Parts: sequence; structure tokens; C-alpha cells
Amino acid sequence: MERKNQEIEQARRALEEKATELSLTSKYKSEFLANMSHELRTPLNSILILGQQLTENPDGKLSAKQVEFARTIHGAGTDLLNLNQRHSRSFQDRVRTVTVDAEEILTSNLLETVGRPFGMRRKTGN
Repeated sequence: MERKNQEIEQARRALEEKATELSLTSKYKSEFLANMSHELRTPLNSILILGQQLTENPDGKLSAKQVEFARTIHGAGTDLLNLNQRHSRSFQDRVRTVTVDAEEILTSNLLETVGRPFGMRRKTGN
């Protein structure tokens, strides 16, 4: 019985350690993606400004085809910026922690407790 309790305690500690590692990894990943998302906004905004200026063609030096290309660039940049903003909010929302609620249980009641939702009952000696 003592050996089983030690094994259970080792498994609980290992699970808590893995949960902590997973939480930290998830946090770092989300922070990295949020930072990258932020860093992408500056060049995207520059592309949008340039695309808008080219689309307006104030000097009339661009051909109709070139203005259409500028509209395409501006539209694609807008779509990418919107996608980036949606994902940025998602990354920021994802920074979570994983918790493990460890409690002592009697191993003699384990089978009954786990089997109860499935209609299983522990057999008695009768």
C-alpha cells in the first residue's frame, strides 16, 4: 500500500510539473505571437498609406492598370491588417494558466468512484 501511495505521489508531482511547463510554454507562445502581431502593424500601415496614395493618383502619372494594382495592394493590406488584429486579440486572450487540483482519495473507493458514471458497481464477496 505504501509503495502505491509513493507511486501516486510521484505521478501527481510529475503531472503538476508538466502542467506548469505547459502553462509557461503557452504563455511564452502567446506573448511571442502578440508581440509579432504588434510588430507587423507598422509596416502594414505603411503599405496601406502608400497603396491609398497610389490609388488616388493625384498627379495622374499612373495608368489605369497601375491604379488597379494599387487598389489590390491596399485591399490585401487591409485584409491582412484586419486578420492580424483579430489574431492579436486572440493571442492576448489565450494567456492562461493551467491548475491542477490535487486531493487525497482512498484507492479502495477509486474503482467505484470512477465507474459510477458508467453504472459499474464494486462486486462484494457474496
